[in-house]
Amino acid sequence: MKLSIATKLILVSLFLIAVATIPLAWTTSAHFERESLAKEEATNQRTAVSRAQEVDQILRALIERTKTFAILQASISEQRNEALQGVIHRNILADREFFALDGFILRDGELRRESSIVQDSLPVDIGSPEELLEKIRKERPFPVESVAQGQIEIQSATLDPRLPLMAIGVPVGRDALGKIERVAVTYFQLARLQRSFSEKLDRKIFLLDSRGLVLGHPDEEVFLRGESLASHPLVAAALAGESRRGLVNYDGFNGAYARSAFGPMVVSEISEELIRRPALEARRESVLITGLILSLAILAVFFFSTTLSRPIEKLAELIREVGRGNLDVEAKAAVRTRDEVGVLARAVDEMVIGLKERAKAYSVMRQALGASVIETLMTMPEEDMGGKRQPVTVLFSDLRDFTKFSEGHSPEEVVSMLNEYFDVMVRVVSDNGGWLDKFIGDAIMAVWGVPYPGRDDSERAVNAAVQMRLALAELNDRRIARGQGPIKIGVGLHSGEAIVGKIGATDRANLTVIGDTVNLASRIEASTKAFGVDILVSEDLAERVNTGFWLERVGQAEVKGKSKPLSFYKLNGSIAEDGTRTLLRTPYSEYQAEAVDKIKVG
Repeated sequence: MKLSIATKLILVSLFLIAVATIPLAWTTSAHFERESLAKEEATNQRTAVSRAQEVDQILRALIERTKTFAILQASISEQRNEALQGVIHRNILADREFFALDGFILRDGELRRESSIVQDSLPVDIGSPEELLEKIRKERPFPVESVAQGQIEIQSATLDPRLPLMAIGVPVGRDALGKIERVAVTYFQLARLQRSFSEKLDRKIFLLDSRGLVLGHPDEEVFLRGESLASHPLVAAALAGESRRGLVNYDGFNGAYARSAFGPMVVSEISEELIRRPALEARRESVLITGLILSLAILAVFFFSTTLSRPIEKLAELIREVGRGNLDVEAKAAVRTRDEVGVLARAVDEMVIGLKERAKAYSVMRQALGASVIETLMTMPEEDMGGKRQPVTVLFSDLRDFTKFSEGHSPEEVVSMLNEYFDVMVRVVSDNGGWLDKFIGDAIMAVWGVPYPGRDDSERAVNAAVQMRLALAELNDRRIARGQGPIKIGVGLHSGEAIVGKIGATDRANLTVIGDTVNLASRIEASTKAFGVDILVSEDLAERVNTGFWLERVGQAEVKGKSKPLSFYKLNGSIAEDGTRTLLRTPYSEYQAEAVDKIKVG
């Protein structure tokens, strides 16, 4: 998948910012969360202890009043003055928190209730106070025996939701030996204690007696019913332990408890969700801030990337123009930045200058050596440059009576004729996959199989000879139309192995083909004069192409350098796949045979 520079910069920037900010935000919020939990644990503990101390003060006052009421009650029993008894009785009933008082005396090892006082003026209508008190005695029996052992006992006495009550039992009298002989149990209304725990906060704080019954609770209904919370995980852990204070975490809650000096227990709990809420808010804020930073980074990187990508795109377009052959470009004028892209633009201009110089050199070399030579040199491996034996097909072409023509024409006319002739013949060679080795005066040397041999080199070479015959006829038609005389050629072809490589000095060499195959092709071309035909091929080549070309044996000749006579074949035309023969001859295909040096026709 192709990614632009802008996309890559944005992705890298996002990755770096995300790596830098997200772990930091997450770690910070996690640390804040741990700190919040630890802080809330300490706050819970302090709250429970503080409220327990407040409860102790209230209970201490109620205990003192219980002792006072017990003493007044005892005096009522001792006094025989009814008026004084009435005053004392009214004094006790004047306490609006007071509901009832039971006085017990220890006789013969048994505690017996000796007196009782019940409030006759209540804030709510509950029916008979005496009946409610009797019901409390039965359903919520007070541990008087524990008080007789010197222990102050406090417990919930709520049975009617309209009148929440609490019972406090204290020892109030001792005999001459110091043994407890009187116990008082006073029932107080819980309105004042409830006010301390009725406020609804994030943190839930409530008061329980030693059995887990509610003495104060922020939920009014729970308080009025005097429910038992002994099964509550925090309360159960507190009741099971002997410690006066402690921390208990359970079911997503953070809790603490603290016992008062007189037995009741203050419990404080808060949901961990509420504790974590600030940390979660901080985490969300950090995510939003990170998102904002990423968005700003994307915009910044995008605008920055355009300052980088646009000049590069301009350079890319200029380079594509150069690739299409347009060297009249100037990158420095299109890209004026002073950064590395500007350096790249200047480098492109330097490259274009080098390409112009190379194109000029190539043009000069192409005119001097020919495009095929240059292309062959450029595609040929360096190790093959020194010379490599390989199969080739060599074609030699020469003008007939060129010396006579030169004597009868001016040098300019000779050059003009040669240029026109070479232009036609070289095009035929090139169109048929041949490589122009060199011009030798008025002669042409072309080779097939350079730089690499092909399966159809022989067929293409012979076909090029046929095309040269036909092209010459067209050229002569043009010459005759211009009032010029026709020209004739002789073409010789031979296939075999030769050495292909650079031949020459260290600083001046030509790519050429040398060997007996080349020499023999040259002799065959010269033999066309002796046989009076325009195209001759060797016997070896004739055997290779006889299925596609119509060849006719014209005889044998002894040539210089060969001990045995050679057979030659003239080219009449082509043979189709179905065997049909097509005669391809022109008025210039045959001419008067003549004797040739170094060639003796048999």
